[in-house]
Amino acid sequence: MTFELIAPHYRWLERLLAGSRLQRMRTAHLGAFERSTHVLSLGEGHGRFAEAFLRSHRDAKLTCIERSPGMRRAARPLSACPDRVRWLTVDFLEWESCDKFDGLAACYFLDCFTPEHLDRIIRKATALCRPGAPWVITDFAVPDSGLARVRALAVHRLMYGFFGLATRLPARRMTAPDPFLTACGFRLVDRTESEWGLLRSDVWRLSS
Repeated sequence: MTFELIAPHYRWLERLLAGSRLQRMRTAHLGAFERSTHVLSLGEGHGRFAEAFLRSHRDAKLTCIERSPGMRRAARPLSACPDRVRWLTVDFLEWESCDKFDGLAACYFLDCFTPEHLDRIIRKATALCRPGAPWVITDFAVPDSGLARVRALAVHRLMYGFFGLATRLPARRMTAPDPFLTACGFRLVDRTESEWGLLRSDVWRLSS
């Protein structure tokens, strides 16, 4: 999987296709990090979550994992606060860390993976968490029934088709992370939905 082809265009593509909708969901639960001092962002992308987080939590630090150098370059404005943000251009599953985090974020990242990879990512992320840490997960979703489900499935077909060609995305369909999170000791404490359930932002918390 590589986002190098579309990385220079990602910001304007997002604005063109979704306006402010994706960003509103990215920032819907920033308040969950009220007590967090060091947060890990998985698949940070072009830095829009990081920008909002650093503005709203001025005493907290942020470590961003982003495999794509092109996406990292798209987030260059964040270099203005090097004392509070650390960028690592690595594959999360290959990254070794002794740090423990009291908050996690994953925005439009977990839907990129097959069930096998998703299980490995969530297990590894759990091992890096302190007890009680919140994990804010913002992503696309598929409602259970009705016209909302039909609409979401149509959007997903287009989305996975495009990203499959442009980035060699390993997943071909959405895998809900909920059972993997529950198995690792997280519980859902808040959920916000938008666009007929197509967009979802959750707050999960690791058991103490």
